[in-house]
Amino acid sequence: LEIGLRTGGLTSHIARRLDKFGQDELLVYHATDLASTFFGDAAPQVSAYPWVQLRRFNIEADAAQQGFEPNSYDIVIVLSTLHG
Repeated sequence: LEIGLRTGGLTSHIARRLDKFGQDELLVYHATDLASTFFGDAAPQVSAYPWVQLRRFNIEADAAQQGFEPNSYDIVIVLSTLHG
């Protein structure tokens, strides 16, 4: 789960490294952002990786109510997104 997709730079960087595992149906990468307006910039960068899914996510709202299964992610990645 990546929180804070923005333009997809981090997503594409990680996707290139994970691509060798991409044929495994267990690999799913949810790249999320609060605003779906960023998806247009990010989509071309990750279109080669069908296991990358762009989704809206509000960190301040209940994840389950947004369609994210609780306790189902092995890692959560955040870069310059959460601020105190």
